[in-house]
Amino acid sequence: MDEIFDPNQRDELNEHLNETPAFSFRDFIKKNKVITGAVAAAVIAVAVAVLVLVSQKQEATPVSNNVFLSIKGPSQISSGNEAEYRIVYRNGENSDLVSGSLELFYPSGSKFKSAVPAPLSSNGNRFTLPVIKAGSDGEVKVRIKISGATAEDKVIAAKFNYKLADFNSEFEVKAEARTLVLAPNLTLDITGPIDVTVGQDTTFVVNYSNVSNQDFDNLVLQLQYPEGVDFVSSSPKPSKDQNIFSIPRLAVSESGRIEVTATFNGDANQEKLIIAELGQLINNTFAPQLSTSAVFKIVAAPMSLKITAEPMDVVDLGDTIEFNVEYANQSSIGMTNVVITVNLESSILDLSRVTVYDAIVTGSTITWKSATLSNLSVLGPNQKGEITFRAPVRSNLTSNVKNLTVRASGTIKSDQMPNIARASEREIKLTSEMNLLVSGKYLSGAAPMKVGQSTTFAVTFLVTNTSNDIIDSELRASLLLPANAWSNIVVPEQEKSNLVYDPNSGIIKWKTGSLPAFTGKFTPARLATFQLVVTPTESDKGKSVKLLSDVGIEGLDTFTNLPVKSDVISDFATDDLDDEVFDQKGSAVQ
Repeated sequence: MDEIFDPNQRDELNEHLNETPAFSFRDFIKKNKVITGAVAAAVIAVAVAVLVLVSQKQEATPVSNNVFLSIKGPSQISSGNEAEYRIVYRNGENSDLVSGSLELFYPSGSKFKSAVPAPLSSNGNRFTLPVIKAGSDGEVKVRIKISGATAEDKVIAAKFNYKLADFNSEFEVKAEARTLVLAPNLTLDITGPIDVTVGQDTTFVVNYSNVSNQDFDNLVLQLQYPEGVDFVSSSPKPSKDQNIFSIPRLAVSESGRIEVTATFNGDANQEKLIIAELGQLINNTFAPQLSTSAVFKIVAAPMSLKITAEPMDVVDLGDTIEFNVEYANQSSIGMTNVVITVNLESSILDLSRVTVYDAIVTGSTITWKSATLSNLSVLGPNQKGEITFRAPVRSNLTSNVKNLTVRASGTIKSDQMPNIARASEREIKLTSEMNLLVSGKYLSGAAPMKVGQSTTFAVTFLVTNTSNDIIDSELRASLLLPANAWSNIVVPEQEKSNLVYDPNSGIIKWKTGSLPAFTGKFTPARLATFQLVVTPTESDKGKSVKLLSDVGIEGLDTFTNLPVKSDVISDFATDDLDDEVFDQKGSAVQ
């Protein structure tokens, strides 16, 4: 250094060397890069962790304790079986629930089959829910096929998200249900086309088999058809109605199949759910063991046919039914030589008096074709038409067959559509008819009646019924006499507790209860007799005495599930008696 610096520079340098150096953060970082990096990383990690915790706390969806969600389904099920689960939700808040959505989580080995209401996607796991009013509830039904190992625990879960109408935050509630998988004994499935043409015959197959190590006796297969699906035929034929098939014996490893042909009617893209249940008949009671289903989607047909009627659902004896047949070409091409047929199936119609024009009538079948109705020669694209005819209902019944109906079915075809399209069958039920007769006779006392003197009469109610069973029936009548006119004498004895008088209201009630079909025609009529003691006053002199008013009976028709009532008898007086004594001596008060 002596050789480099002069003396003055050397002294200045020594002064700087003896000074305490000032701290430099930049110099520190440069000299301690490793330590500085570690500290910075730690600070960043802590900051990120805090941010995540705060973020999670802010994003966690709140839960309301007043909104409830539950899943109801089977606790156990055979592998390969189909189960229905009901996801029930209830709003216990004082506010409506809006923006509701339901998400379902199905277990492994399961297959979504159908749901009500329809899901947002084909896998059936998301649903949009309507506004749920305060205090109200609702449910979503899903059907899934569950397969798995024996003793496997299957869990179906649900998450319900919603908002309160007066609150902007989103809430959620969750639920789950468990189903234990059992070893299968039987298998069951439905195969058929996914898309079905409206009105045309469609065949689907129900397959079943025994996969257990034991034989099964007295098996029954039961089908459930939704509205708009009409049975046409099957192989083998049903053993009862159009949906029950007996399988007397199904041996080990044996299989079977039932082919069912039906027509599907409804709007285009509408889905129809058919359910099959396989079980045993135990003590004449069906015990289902296995269930499966299939969904069929309706597609439009080139031509359509629709039958309507007025009255629409029920008809009385003596009525006339007006049928309206609507036909349409829904295609983009013309249809030539269109043929329409309508078949009427009923024993209560008087087919000899059917009023119809431009048609060929053969027995119970009515046919319209281009030779009889010129409009059917060519039916242009999107062209429509209507046909009206009338069929009278007989005024009386000649047999003891109950629960009678009128069924109208129809088909349409053309040169371009040789395969017939069927109209949805129209069924009209015959309602039962209750009739009431009131009669009376003189028993004792003044004859003719005299002011201040008592006369005793016997009054009889007689009730009849026609074609359907009636339940919960009751007769009512107003007694137009003082309360002491009621003597409380009723015959027969078994009707005494049923036929009573209320002095406060002045009403006579006769609880007739159940009235089997054809009461009064093929079985004895229902009747009861009671006594009235009449003591005329001066105001009655020279006149007959009114005994009853507003006499009528009503009940519930078990076939139509509608109320029925007799004609009301407005009044019944002493001059209405069919009595020899009063015929001779007169019915007026003297």
